[in-house]
Amino acid sequence: MLKMAKARGWWNGSLQSIEIVGCPIEEIIIYDFKLPQGCLGVNSLRNQSFFQRLFQRFFKHVFASYPVPQRGKCIACGNCVRGCPRKATSILDKLAVVNYDKCIRCYCCHEFCPEGAIELKYSWLCRLICRS
Repeated sequence: MLKMAKARGWWNGSLQSIEIVGCPIEEIIIYDFKLPQGCLGVNSLRNQSFFQRLFQRFFKHVFASYPVPQRGKCIACGNCVRGCPRKATSILDKLAVVNYDKCIRCYCCHEFCPEGAIELKYSWLCRLICRS
């Protein structure tokens, strides 16, 4: 955001010129905050072993729901395309299409769809395991 503001001439690039309003951060910071179990930090993939990265990718595809556009409901408005942070969604033949290799499972496409045309589905293996 700041990079774009500087490029458009709305900001001079100096952090000292930013006026911070509201409470000082020291008043609201939670020093003993602990991330939930399983939460990944920014550089966490670099610190994982080969097997951890491999299994994490496998489990993402098996246990995380994935967005599936529905042909009868999709009106090809493009909200899902504009809202996708990884540009994993496109409109093809008047239907939203998701590139699952790029998809990070943020579900922005599902949230932005005014027609409710993007359903969240689970893999057959996840449905089998979770049914038991």
